[in-house]
Parts: sequence; structure tokens; C-alpha cells
Amino acid sequence: MLFDYPNEEAIIKGDLRIPLFVSTNKQFLLKTFGNDIADLYDFKRRSDYIETRLALYLLRSKPKDGIEGQTFDQLISQIENKYRRFIWKTLKLMPDRIGVRLLKLWWSPSPYKKYFSVLSKRISY
Repeated sequence: MLFDYPNEEAIIKGDLRIPLFVSTNKQFLLKTFGNDIADLYDFKRRSDYIETRLALYLLRSKPKDGIEGQTFDQLISQIENKYRRFIWKTLKLMPDRIGVRLLKLWWSPSPYKKYFSVLSKRISY
């Protein structure tokens, strides 16, 4: 069974909670480690944030102007895990319908998700 997550609406709803998440983390870092560490915190560099931008890119049919002023290549270059980067690049190359279906399969709470995990661990390039 293919679930309907991720979808643009769910990602946007999640984005509405980002300011609270950011301020809570900043307060914790400030209280625990001080200004020097708290000032280094940048939510937009987190891989989960970047990957939701990549998901929006695919869900919006690969817009030429990218997402939030960043192209796909700029976003993908910020993903540190080479296997996840490979999967994102592969999804981008696929026709929209197939790429979005695979994205939803990968991100959904589906029993088939384990296949992506196995795939991402065995790919070498």
C-alpha cells in the first residue's frame, strides 16, 4: 500500500513548527553551552530540513527556480550521506510520476521502506 506522505501540505504544516523548534534549541544551547555554541546553530543546515526541500522540489515537479532560491544541485551538495545523495539524484532523474511515487514509498510508514534501507547500504559508486 502506498501512503500519501510526503505531500506538500504536510511539509508546509511541519514548517510552521520550525520557529518554535529553532527557538527552543537556541535557548537550550545558550543555557547549556553559552553564546559561542548557540551562535553556530543553523537549522537550515540540518539534513532533515534540506531533505524536505528536496522533497518539495520533486513534489512541485522540479521547478526551474528551485526551492526557496536554491537549486536542486545546491541543496543536494549539502547532504553529507553519499548514499542518500545518490538516492536523491536518482529520484531527480526519473520521470515526475515515478520519482514522486518512489519518494512517497521511501518516506511513508510502509513495510517496503526496508528495501530502501538495504539499497542505500549496498550501493557503491
